[in-house]
Amino acid sequence: MQRTIVLARLALLLPLFFAAASARTHPEQFVCTGTLSSGSGMAGSSLEKSGRATCFFEADTYAEQRAQKICRQNQPCEVVAMTRIDGDKRIIEQVLSINGVRQPAGALHAQKDDAAVNGQARAEALDCPGKTFETFVEKFANSISLQAKFTRWPLQSTAIDAKAEPEPKPVTKQLTQRQVTYPLMTALDRAKREGKIIRIAKDEDSGGQIEIAGSNSGEKVRYLFKRSGMCWKLTAIDDQSI
Repeated sequence: MQRTIVLARLALLLPLFFAAASARTHPEQFVCTGTLSSGSGMAGSSLEKSGRATCFFEADTYAEQRAQKICRQNQPCEVVAMTRIDGDKRIIEQVLSINGVRQPAGALHAQKDDAAVNGQARAEALDCPGKTFETFVEKFANSISLQAKFTRWPLQSTAIDAKAEPEPKPVTKQLTQRQVTYPLMTALDRAKREGKIIRIAKDEDSGGQIEIAGSNSGEKVRYLFKRSGMCWKLTAIDDQSI
C-alpha cells in the first residue's frame, strides 16, 4: 500500500521535474545589447531594448556589479556572456566581455543642441510678458522696454508717401533700433479712450496682428507679430494712414 502511494506521488512530481528541467537550459554564449536598467534589492538589473528586457542580471552578483560599473544607468551596453534560459527570462551567469556602447558624435551633438533649444525655450517662456497673445500685446503696448526687447531687428516699417508722384504709394524700410522712435505702439487702453477701433487677429502657431484705426479719420496702423519660441516678437509695422 505504501509503495503504491510513493509511486503515485512520484508520478505527480515527474511532470513538474521535467518542466523545470526544460525551463532551465544549459548555459550558452549570447550577446546581450540594450540600455542598462538597474533595480534595487532583489530586483537585479536588466538590459532593455525598445522597452523590453533582453537579458537579466541577478541581484548582488559580480556580473551585475561589473555591468553597473562599466555601462552605468540608462546607458547603451553590449555584454558577451554565458546565459541560461529560466522560464521566459535569459539570465546572465558569467560575463565574458562587457563594453559601454559609445553614441555617434552626431547623436551627442544633437542631444546637446536639443538641450540648448529646450533651455532657451524655457527661459523665453519664463521671460515672456504674457501666456496668451492678447495679454502679451497689452503689456507690450504699455512698456517701451518690452517693445525694445520683443521686437525683431531690423524692423520692417511701411508707410504711405503722400508726396509721391503721380500718386501716394507705400514705402518700406528696414529700421534698426537706433532709427525708430518710441513708443512703437500706442497703449491699447489709451487708444480705446480716444475712440479708436482695435482689432486683434491671432494664430497661436505663427503669431498674430493688431490693427488700430481711427473711427472718423484715415488713421490705420497694423502691427505684425511672429512666434518666437514660447513668446512673440514684433516683426513689421504697416502704417496705411493717409
